[in-house]
Amino acid sequence: MMIQAFFVAISRLTLPALLGALFLAFLSGIDSLAGKGFFIVHLGLFMLWQPFVQGNQRLSLSSLLGIFMILAVIFSGTGGWLFVIWVMSLAAVMAGRVALINDRLLRITYQLAFAFLLLELLLVAVPDALTVARVQPQLSWIANLFLVFLIWVILLLQWKIDQLVSQADVMDFFSGLVVFLVLATLILGSLSAMLTLGSSYTEALLQSMLLIGSGLLLLGWAWNPHGGFAGLGDLFSRYLLSIGLPIERWLNTLANLALEEDDPEIFLSRAIASIVQSLRWVSGVEWVSSTRNEHVGLKSGYRSEYELGELTLRIFTKHQLTASLRFHLGLLVKLLAEFYADKRRALDLRNLSYVQAVHEAGARLTHDIKNILQSLNALCVAGNDDETGASPEYQLLLKRQLPVVADRLGATLLKLQSPSKITKSINQPVVSWWNGLVKRLLPNDWIYFSPLVLEGDIPGDVFTGVIDNLVQNAIEKRQHEPALRVRIELARKDNEVELIVCDDGSALPDPIASALFKAPVASKTGLGIGLYQASRYAESAGYSLSLSENRHGRVCFCLAPHSRESVV
Repeated sequence: MMIQAFFVAISRLTLPALLGALFLAFLSGIDSLAGKGFFIVHLGLFMLWQPFVQGNQRLSLSSLLGIFMILAVIFSGTGGWLFVIWVMSLAAVMAGRVALINDRLLRITYQLAFAFLLLELLLVAVPDALTVARVQPQLSWIANLFLVFLIWVILLLQWKIDQLVSQADVMDFFSGLVVFLVLATLILGSLSAMLTLGSSYTEALLQSMLLIGSGLLLLGWAWNPHGGFAGLGDLFSRYLLSIGLPIERWLNTLANLALEEDDPEIFLSRAIASIVQSLRWVSGVEWVSSTRNEHVGLKSGYRSEYELGELTLRIFTKHQLTASLRFHLGLLVKLLAEFYADKRRALDLRNLSYVQAVHEAGARLTHDIKNILQSLNALCVAGNDDETGASPEYQLLLKRQLPVVADRLGATLLKLQSPSKITKSINQPVVSWWNGLVKRLLPNDWIYFSPLVLEGDIPGDVFTGVIDNLVQNAIEKRQHEPALRVRIELARKDNEVELIVCDDGSALPDPIASALFKAPVASKTGLGIGLYQASRYAESAGYSLSLSENRHGRVCFCLAPHSRESVV
């Protein structure tokens, strides 16, 4: 705990000590032995404070050689302007840190440190490096007192900060560069004013500060003029976002291609070709997908490779890409890859929809054929009995059933020959359909028919498919409930015909009733794939099949137009 407190105290003292050592170096005379010693201490403290290399890293050989070269320049006594450049660089680093700090006390600390370095540069370092840039002794004395005062204020603020936040270890390079250039302009402008206007250094410094301040004020207004006008800041932001390239035009081309082209491979080829055409610094692009390996343009120059799932892009540029340009190009490539992946998923969905449509059509026709075979099987079973087969009743049954079976089989074969007609229902008069249904199911004495009191047209194949499935399920249900009775009736609801089929058996279990018509249901007594396919076919004809009642002694199914609301 004591060791941690010690290191925290050292970290709080680093910045004030850094500035104090620089102050003592210039106060003692930068060319004197004491001044050089203080400046070496200042460099050591800077190595502890600097935000570029972490303290736990080892210095490379090149870094050590650079430090020895700086020390050699210091002891050679010829580094007057190098000290000016050093103070300017240190002030730029302080300004770069201030731009990224959110903590109020810490930001004030670095602002005061920047003010210290600015005064040290203009009133101490430049006059020491240039003999003609002399400062009045009174002003120099006041400046030294104020510099000492700033060091003590910075020290007190460092102790008031609860925790030295890690955000102080980052730096805005662009802000630091701007500050360095402004300081260089200020110094050179002051020297130019001294030579051209014959002013003293103090007067030239004030003139340069006034001129540069006015220029910065005008630039600030032009950067964001308000009043509904877009300033230089907006133009600069557009430049940074487009990285100096016609990126907006390429994005517009990409969006249009996404709307026009459905094939993913053709979309990818055209989009990559537009990259080579729009971005002049791109000499060629090679891409590898799951199905293709192609390229556009020349495969020469600097190569940048991007792997995004199944897609690999190799972009060849005429010049080596900077880090910022490589980052922006990566964003463009990711956007292209997302569009390509969406096209692939859309193609898979279309193929899946086609397979699903084929499956549903096949399942529907297979179920129709199964119902026809069940009817033929019932006739064959009755014909195998010698007495029944030779009876007039059986002959009459054949006369009634065989034409119906033949018509149903012909309709099924027509659907096989013309798959487009599978989803199209065939309307027929309700009277003829009802009479045919009664004749076909008349031998089943446990099925009752309500009197028909309406007229009109109905989709006969839809109603027939539903009746066949419900009757077949009732037959299987009678194996467990021999006393089961079924009633079939047609009713009119909102000028539309609806079919109601009820039995007096046991209710359906809740799990089966809730999943009915939504998906195939596994059940020992049917009520699964047949009703599901019949329900889908009814929906394509504008009808809905529902379980209108489900209680013991009354289980009712209703086939009605979509406007009818079913209650389960």
